Amino acid sequence: MATRTSWTAVAVLLAAGVAGAGAIGKLPGALPPLRAEFGLSLVAAGWVVSMFNAVALASAVFFGLFADRAGALRACFFGLAALAAGGALGAVAASPAALLVSRFIEGAGFIALVVSVPGLIAAVTASRDRNLAFGLWSGYMPVGFAVTLVASPFVIATVGWRGLWWGQAATIGAVAFAIWRLRDRLPVTAPHAERTAAAIVEALRHPAPWWCAIAMGFYALQWIALMVWLPTFLLNERGASPLAAVALTALAVGVNSPGTMLGTWLVHRNLARGTLISVAAALMGACAIAIFAPALPDGWRYAACLGLSFFGGITPPAVLTSSQAYARSPAQIGKPARPDHPVVERGPVRRTAGGRADGLGDGRLVRLALCHARRRARRGRRRAARKPHRTAPARPARGGMTRRSEIAAQAEQELVRAQLPGRGGRDPASSEIVDLVGAGGFL
Repeated sequence: MATRTSWTAVAVLLAAGVAGAGAIGKLPGALPPLRAEFGLSLVAAGWVVSMFNAVALASAVFFGLFADRAGALRACFFGLAALAAGGALGAVAASPAALLVSRFIEGAGFIALVVSVPGLIAAVTASRDRNLAFGLWSGYMPVGFAVTLVASPFVIATVGWRGLWWGQAATIGAVAFAIWRLRDRLPVTAPHAERTAAAIVEALRHPAPWWCAIAMGFYALQWIALMVWLPTFLLNERGASPLAAVALTALAVGVNSPGTMLGTWLVHRNLARGTLISVAAALMGACAIAIFAPALPDGWRYAACLGLSFFGGITPPAVLTSSQAYARSPAQIGKPARPDHPVVERGPVRRTAGGRADGLGDGRLVRLALCHARRRARRGRRRAARKPHRTAPARPARGGMTRRSEIAAQAEQELVRAQLPGRGGRDPASSEIVDLVGAGGFL
């Protein structure tokens, strides 16, 4: 883990996510010319739209394993290459079938990108900055979607929809080159190469991650479906001009980004993630009812679109930072999680080594437990010195040290050893240290 955050690398990795999201944002504005050129019905156009998401849904676990085995950087380059190749193939597509194949390739590249970039962000950020970096990462979709959507009518009017496809592929290539220039700062080896099928099955047995996945799935289902089809609805049902339809949709997409920033701030303020997800889901549901209420005027229905996008933005930061709270071991912490925050269970309270249960920062709970263990050891020695006739002498352990002081010393040595540069394989909050500290604090 980095001791100092490389914000240059973080910015380039965020740009990769934004460029990848452009593969989704380029489609809504291009649906009318695509339907006109290929004679697509609304159902066929729906297949072009949904192919991208279907590939992501079906292959997310596979590409997660691929990133674990091959390494996040290689998976990132694979995703960027597939996005560029799919965009180039779509730009020269002469039939609906070729267009569908290109969207399939783009979908595979996109999911490979988004499961690998968070691991790279974790590698170039210090512990104190990681929540902020992941909060910024959670906004890659609305930013990339909105920027591409705003640019699409002007690009299409100038060079056609094929020019838009070529431009997006070129942007992906430029981002890949920027990441290649920064490759020395990024890890190449796989961080979880030892993960087995048994570990995956064990992780999937617990209900909490499933609830988070369901919450994220319903959020994405509502948000992407609404934003992709809103321009078509405005054009066909309300007679809006192409520019007006794109502008109104871009505004609806753009307000999602302040929502993600609000969610990041609330998570940083240690509000319960379950509460944030539940409240955001309830507000999105209320807005969805208003959107499809024919009795409401169009102005109120569009305001409900803005509300759905804004309140929905609270969900990604809450979900993407939740894996640290539900992993039973460091190997089960997913890429969006904080690798230096394995979970430790002591008694009825569940908390992370970074102190998420009581709001303490990274590693502070470890230091607090060390101080607690040493304080109890000193108290025991003083009590034994004051009342030697009533208290049995402490059993010496290695050089006359009591058991508690020995545990505290071991934990302190492990903490110092883990913080030494170049040792590799241990974080300051590794599970071994937590076991030692927990034993010292609860003996």
